[in-house]
Amino acid sequence: MNTDSVLKHLLNDGESLEQYLSKQLVTFEDINRRMFLRERSENRLLPDHYYRLLTEVTFNGITNISGIFSKGLVDLADKMLGWSGNLIIVKTQQQHQWQEKVTYLPPLVLKSALISKRFDRNWNNAEDVRDFFDNIILPNFQYTALASPSIKQLDEFIKLNRGFHDLHMHLNGSTETDVAWQDYLDHPDKIYAELQREWVSGRVKELLEQESSLLEPNKFKDLLMIARRLRNMMYDLINAPESENAKLTINQILIKVQKLYTPLPEDSLRNPFFNLIADKNVKSSKLAVEALMFVRVLNHIALYPDDHCKSLFHFYLLILGLCNRLLVQQTHQYGFEQFQKLTINGMREFSELEYASRFQQIQGNQFQNFGFLEGRFSPKENEEKLVGMLNKINGGWSSMLDTLKLSHSDVLNKPDLKLVAHFIKRAEGINVDSRIRHKWLRNEIWDRGKVLAILLKNHPQYKKLVVGIDAASSEFDAPPEVFAPLFRKLRRSEIHNFTYHAGEDFHHLVSGLRAIFEAIEFTEMMPNNRIGHAVATGLAPNLWLSAVGNRLLIRRGEWLDNLIFIYYLINSYGAGRLEHLKDVLPGIIIDLAESIYDETVSLEQLIEAWLNRKFEPMLLLAKSREEAANYSVFDAIEWNEIKNASVSEDAKRLIRKYHDEKFRKAYEGIIEITPDDLLTAKTMEICQQIILKIMSDRLIIIEALPTSNVRIGHHRSFQSYHLWNWLKFRKEKHPIPPIVIGTDDTGIFATNILNEYANVYLHLTEKQSENFAMKSIKEFESNSLKYRFSN
Repeated sequence: MNTDSVLKHLLNDGESLEQYLSKQLVTFEDINRRMFLRERSENRLLPDHYYRLLTEVTFNGITNISGIFSKGLVDLADKMLGWSGNLIIVKTQQQHQWQEKVTYLPPLVLKSALISKRFDRNWNNAEDVRDFFDNIILPNFQYTALASPSIKQLDEFIKLNRGFHDLHMHLNGSTETDVAWQDYLDHPDKIYAELQREWVSGRVKELLEQESSLLEPNKFKDLLMIARRLRNMMYDLINAPESENAKLTINQILIKVQKLYTPLPEDSLRNPFFNLIADKNVKSSKLAVEALMFVRVLNHIALYPDDHCKSLFHFYLLILGLCNRLLVQQTHQYGFEQFQKLTINGMREFSELEYASRFQQIQGNQFQNFGFLEGRFSPKENEEKLVGMLNKINGGWSSMLDTLKLSHSDVLNKPDLKLVAHFIKRAEGINVDSRIRHKWLRNEIWDRGKVLAILLKNHPQYKKLVVGIDAASSEFDAPPEVFAPLFRKLRRSEIHNFTYHAGEDFHHLVSGLRAIFEAIEFTEMMPNNRIGHAVATGLAPNLWLSAVGNRLLIRRGEWLDNLIFIYYLINSYGAGRLEHLKDVLPGIIIDLAESIYDETVSLEQLIEAWLNRKFEPMLLLAKSREEAANYSVFDAIEWNEIKNASVSEDAKRLIRKYHDEKFRKAYEGIIEITPDDLLTAKTMEICQQIILKIMSDRLIIIEALPTSNVRIGHHRSFQSYHLWNWLKFRKEKHPIPPIVIGTDDTGIFATNILNEYANVYLHLTEKQSENFAMKSIKEFESNSLKYRFSN
């Protein structure tokens, strides 16, 4: 069982938040009981007595709410964090724990708790406070609250190589909770408007109902207003004891902060704790002032345990905790769909209108994390909007470089930025065409692709900046065949660098392998192109099988395509180890195909039809060039390639049925299978090795995103991360393609490129040796230098 402090759940206590909102005081006993229940909810297979002991250990020596903060929270921070001079670092052996804990507790909370233990100044001495702010607070919170470990080998590598390469980071989704929180308090109306706009999505509603009892966006705006007032109330209690607020009872305060229809001075924007340093022309940031507030409040609570401040701080933290659950993928939020809810809820939209602060955040307070960044962005529908976005991104980068030059003159080399345009996979939704799957999406990405291609052709300055093409978002929404015609067209437009999110999440492990193969084959990937994630090629089949259980639901057509794919691998890639399936699969495949397409067809026809899905179906199924030319996706070269491919009429008929809504119903029908009956764990591992060999032979690079893969995949921790399986396969002499490292969405996964490399290094050190770990790090970085996209 997990023997960590149950106080990791302190900010995830929805019952206590509801109690405060009901204007009732939360007691120590309430928190104790709720921490026990929160911990139990993470694994209900253990009896209560295990959790009783864990709760008892956590609260040992703590008898009141003040002690929860002044001792419990501080001890939790002290266990994971330490000091290197005046900088807070993650203790080396606690990095994996830290990566998990910041999903529960935003890093600013934990770092501030550690600082509160160290502070020995006089809060009434203005010079002491300003000196403390300049020398302790600001270096740790100027741009980011995220802490990293100090590992001698990695530190030396960073100095020598001016930071790491991050070859996979989405610019949207990068803002961390503690940074966004400042915008929330300053502009609750803006945040409300974005959430309200996305409220039409059933998945956004699912997320809010899953993580809270907020059944409408307006309640969320009210919480942000309450938090802003709580901040002012705490300031008055601590620094203005003669004020009206300081003389109120706790019940009166709880009533007052929730009278939102009554305008109050507490509705002012600026954090009142800025007053502690305001009389000096100091370098500052909202994030740093928030940390100063936390340290001041924690010190006050420790000195005056009976003061109302403890309850107000608890109330404030619970609102922050709710925001964190809506911004950072939690350890219980497994899978891509949970991740996607965080990307579409609109709660980062306002914070991510500009780019400079994001670049500063991910580069770190010491401006050392990366030397090269490939940022992903979604291309716009017309040139004016696309140019506007690219200029904003470039302007934000230039601003970050100016800051670097002014405040970190010791940094000798400036980092480089390149951009990759990712086209978004979207579900059909209401835009269903009766004859062509994903027709709306095919038209949309085609139009955006043409805008991008023309811009890059006519404006060399943008071609130097935008160096690659990607397809991102949920694989459940659209398969590679939808993007294949566009990718091939863009390659003909002298764009050479392509990557594709594939094999990240799937109904069946073989579905993920097929998605990777289709992405490579259908888009006609060339050497040095890349696959993002590729989880299906490394995830241990036994681990996946234990997660999904003995029975599995899957769509009939998906299962048919998987079996066709396996049969194709056997025949085309000399998979002798799979020969036992060669006689078993044909009968099953043909029976399944007949149940969908209402005719008996041969394996050869099914394989031909499947492989030719790579062509644009509006052109492939057109009866003449004139008919094909009527479609907006018409391309003369694509048309000629279709003609030269000489697709048989039998294959065309199957492709037509595949797209036709009549047969689509049978294709999309759900069946129940035994996931390892036909394709055993060993069979799936062989298939993984075949795909990896194909990638290795074609020099298709894997983009590994450690924390993202652990959160979205079937892993429970870094211990089972599939990167280790890839390294194991290579040790067993199986061909493995080059691997590079990235962060994916730094805000959603509460990480940065330094921490991702630290996660990899520390696991390899634990399981192998320091030499092996550092050798692997150098290899991944060397791969990144060699295979990064450039023009």
